[in-house]
Amino acid sequence: MLTKQRTEASIVTTNKTMEGDLKQRITIKGFTVIELVMAVAILGTLSAIAVPNYMNSLLYAKQKEAELTIATLQTAAMAFVEEYGRSPIGWNDIDRVQPVQTKNGAASGDTFSEVTLMSGHYKIEGSTNATDGIVSFEGNPVSTEVNIRKRNVVGCINTRSGLSNLKLGNKETEATAESTDCK
Repeated sequence: MLTKQRTEASIVTTNKTMEGDLKQRITIKGFTVIELVMAVAILGTLSAIAVPNYMNSLLYAKQKEAELTIATLQTAAMAFVEEYGRSPIGWNDIDRVQPVQTKNGAASGDTFSEVTLMSGHYKIEGSTNATDGIVSFEGNPVSTEVNIRKRNVVGCINTRSGLSNLKLGNKETEATAESTDCK
């Protein structure tokens, strides 16, 4: 005769044999060690693939913010030239057309001194070559890590011809002002 009792953690099976002795068998439900090891191994493998991709996506998004800001600055520099008939020489000039938001409010100053973008991940600075009519901007990551420092953004615009260029650094090579030819 076979009878079963259910307890919280296990099922107790009582089995009476023909001789009449009583045998009890306790069955505990759960995972085996091999099943747990396999689950941890699978999670570890997935994490090893997913985490680096996620981190690269974050770095790309931060660099994209700097790229879009510099592209906006190029457009604002050209709009300033069309409006005022001269190249902008500082943040105050750009602010007349398109304010640049920083951690401390709108960028201001008579020069394109370094400002930190609103997110705090990149610093932007600029310069004007009045002789050639070229306005240049460079965005550098705030982070001091070598593989992140190379992810800079460099852009320029020739306010006489409208020619513009924008270069992005990557984890191997920084973008340089020489690589952006706006003449």
